[in-house]
Amino acid sequence: MVDNDVASQLREIIRKRRRQLGLGAQHRAGFELLKQIRDLPEYQSAKRVGLYLASDGEIDCRFIMRDAWRAGKQCYLPVLRTDNPKAHQMDFVHYPPGSPLGHNRYRILEPTHGAKIASQALDLVLVPLVGFDRQGHRIGMGGGYYDRAFEFTRNPLLTGSSPILVGVAHHLQEVLSITPQPWDVPLSTVVSV
Repeated sequence: MVDNDVASQLREIIRKRRRQLGLGAQHRAGFELLKQIRDLPEYQSAKRVGLYLASDGEIDCRFIMRDAWRAGKQCYLPVLRTDNPKAHQMDFVHYPPGSPLGHNRYRILEPTHGAKIASQALDLVLVPLVGFDRQGHRIGMGGGYYDRAFEFTRNPLLTGSSPILVGVAHHLQEVLSITPQPWDVPLSTVVSV
């Protein structure tokens, strides 16, 4: 079991492993991820898809983004709120092809402008992670941004309007078991390659 005490150590070990993947391995993983995501009925029916731009060895979603655009889907990327950085909150912003990007405070690319969408209005969200288990628990980077953005999904009265949260990762990021914290938002499923 992975608990909070060892999560930060595990986070560093897994991040180091995924950063060591070469460009060829990363490219192949992104393409394999597209093939698996494209087969999901939830992706096929989704009109509004939340994605992310990879950093720090995360599995790349660019192939999926291009596929989504070709299929007429709208893509949304996370943008950190700057009004209160200590609150660790983010919004999702529409990202059509060719929109300008800039670096946020963590040096991660994000749209510099665009229309925001409520997290509840997304149909499918591809969630980055550091570690995951087969029960749908994840270890993120530690800021809690995704847990805050999708905390409403823990309310059983709102689950019918919730987006499908799909964790995406390299196989090497899987761990046997993660002890979830009360604030953790579980994933609907995890796709790993």
